[in-house]
Amino acid sequence: MKKQFIRDISLGPKQIPLGFEDDLQEQSDTILSFINVENERNGAVILEDIVTQLQASYSLSEFNILQNLFRLARDLKIQFRVNGEDLMPHLVKKALLDEEPPVVEIATGKKSDSVIFNNVIRRYSEIFEEKDVDEKIDQYEFSKQLTKKIKICLLISMN
Repeated sequence: MKKQFIRDISLGPKQIPLGFEDDLQEQSDTILSFINVENERNGAVILEDIVTQLQASYSLSEFNILQNLFRLARDLKIQFRVNGEDLMPHLVKKALLDEEPPVVEIATGKKSDSVIFNNVIRRYSEIFEEKDVDEKIDQYEFSKQLTKKIKICLLISMN
């Protein structure tokens, strides 16, 4: 993979020129679908391999594939892993710019069953005595809120 393409990847919000939204969404959907199929067959896939396969199968440019992959990771539809550890997109981008970049795997992001998730929210409300938990909260936002709460509890218990 070309280092310049890695450098040029935008990690911020999408800025789509008017009229191209459908094409970009279609590319993103195609890439995600391809990764889902590969993950079901083989488990996590190697970033470099998936870029090559997508280029061959769909005639997409390396940069567009990489940009879409990083957006999918930002949106938690896929996860980047290095040495078995999930990494956020900005850390993967930084690692790929190293002199000897690591092997990056891609796995699909999985959501919990809604019944289980709702039970976790209910239990969270009981444990932390919070009555105002938004029942429409998505799993990612809830996990961030829960992680923050656990960190606070750990800090309090250490003092």
